[in-house]
Amino acid sequence: MGKIALPLLFLALAITASAQTNYTFTEPVGAGRGTGTAFSVYQMPFGTAEVGQLVVHSNYACSGQSAPFLGYVFVTVNGVGQPCAPVTSATFGPNITTTTNYGGVLHYCTGPGSVNVQFTTGSMDLTLNYYWGYSGGRVYYTGCFRQIAEGTMTLN
Repeated sequence: MGKIALPLLFLALAITASAQTNYTFTEPVGAGRGTGTAFSVYQMPFGTAEVGQLVVHSNYACSGQSAPFLGYVFVTVNGVGQPCAPVTSATFGPNITTTTNYGGVLHYCTGPGSVNVQFTTGSMDLTLNYYWGYSGGRVYYTGCFRQIAEGTMTLN
């Protein structure tokens, strides 16, 4: 190879190796009850990628992970599951307050309006919403529920 061709080859390989893929969240999904800065969410569709489980919570980790323990993410891309990815940081945006008329009574839910989650293989920017409601079943709960309204995910 010539003097110019070899450096260009290495440049092309470096660009290819650092390519990132962006995904857009395709439908809102519930993220459980509560309004704090710890939560779990399952089955988040991002087009050809899906987050099977996202846990943002201190003292939760992938098996064999080193501290700090801030949570974990399981991602599937084109039907292929990826290994557990530790959360490395979670930055929450300012609080929002939503009002729900439930049974003729106004109820207020206040919690972070967004979160940026960094994990070892990528990142997510998510918009959060809240509503007052109830869940039935074995345990009856009335209160604030969280919903992931929209977002993007970037995988390295």
